[in-house]
Amino acid sequence: MNRTQSIISAIVVLIVNLASIWGLSLDANAVSMVVSGAAIMAATIWALWRNHNLTDAALAGQKVVNELKSKES
Repeated sequence: MNRTQSIISAIVVLIVNLASIWGLSLDANAVSMVVSGAAIMAATIWALWRNHNLTDAALAGQKVVNELKSKES
C-alpha cells in the first residue's frame, strides 16, 4: 500500500511540475484524485480480466480444468 501511494505521489508531483513548466497552474489535490481514480480503474479492469474467462482460449481452458476436477472426485 505504501509503495502504491509513493508511486501515485511521484506521478502527481511530476504532472504538477510539468504543467508549471508549460505555464499551467494545477491543483495537486485534483491531480491526485485523477491519478488515483485512473489507478483504481486500471486495477479493476486488470482484476476483472485476470479473474474471468473473457476469451475463447480461457473458456476452453476452464472446460479442461472442470473436466479434470470432475474426474478426481
